[in-house]
Amino acid sequence: FDYLYDITIFAALLAWQHDRVIKHDISGKNSVGSWVLDFWGSIRRHRANKNAAAAGKPAVKEGDVIDSKRDTRSIEERILGEKVFPIVNKIRWPLVLVLCGIFSGGMYGALQLDTPSDSEVQLLPDSNMLTKFSYYTRSVFKSSAESQVWVDVVWGVKAVDNGDQLDPDSKTTIEYDTSLDLTSAEAQNWLKTFCTDTQSNMAYENGMNCWMTAFDSWLGVQNALIATSGQVTDFTTHCLTSAGANAAALPIAPGSFYECLYLFAT
Repeated sequence: FDYLYDITIFAALLAWQHDRVIKHDISGKNSVGSWVLDFWGSIRRHRANKNAAAAGKPAVKEGDVIDSKRDTRSIEERILGEKVFPIVNKIRWPLVLVLCGIFSGGMYGALQLDTPSDSEVQLLPDSNMLTKFSYYTRSVFKSSAESQVWVDVVWGVKAVDNGDQLDPDSKTTIEYDTSLDLTSAEAQNWLKTFCTDTQSNMAYENGMNCWMTAFDSWLGVQNALIATSGQVTDFTTHCLTSAGANAAALPIAPGSFYECLYLFAT
C-alpha cells in the first residue's frame, strides 16, 4: 500500500504538471512556474516569441498551441490520475492507520523474539563440523591479541595422539609415562627449582599454583609445629629425610615421599 500510494501521488503530480504545461503552451507566455516545470518548453516559447518579434509578427497569443502533441494525456496518466488517485486519496487516512497497525504488529512481534546470546552469526546448525570448529576456536583457544595465556604443565603423561586423525569422532587414550619417578632426591630438587625459576623469570599472577612449592612450605610449617609441641603424629612417622629425621623441606626420603604427599593432600 505504501508503494501504491507513492506511485499514485507521483502520477497525480505528473498529471498536474502536464496540465500546467498545456496551459502555458496555450497562453504562449512564460512564468517562474513554467521555467521550473517545463524548462525546455519555456525556452521554445521564448524563442518563438523572439522570432515572431524579429519578423514583425505578433507574439504567440492565447489559443495557439506550439506543440499539439502535448495536448493529450497518455493512457497511464489518465488511469492513474483520473481513476486510481481519487480512490487512494479518499481512503488515505484509513490507509495510513492500516499501515501504522501493520508496523506496530511487526514491532511487537520483533520484541517477542529472543536476542542471540552469541555475537557471532551462526548460519549452520550446532551439529555441523564447521560450527563446532568455529565455537571451539573462539571459546577454547586463546588468540595472540589476549593479554595473558594460562599454561598447565603436566608430568607423567606421554605426548602422543593414538586416535584416528582422519576421524573426528575418534578420541585418543591416555598413555602414562611409567618411567617418571618423583621420589628421588634429584627429581624433587628439580621440580622445586622449576617452580621457583618459573615464578622468578616469567610474568605470572598470584593465581599460579605449583604444588611442589606449597608442599615444601607445608613441610616447614609442620616441622615447626612438631618441634614446638613435641607430639608424635603421622607427620613424624611418614615425612622423614634420608637420615631418618623429620623433614623440614624437600627432598624427602624416597620411601616416605608418597606417604607424606598423601598427608599433604588430605
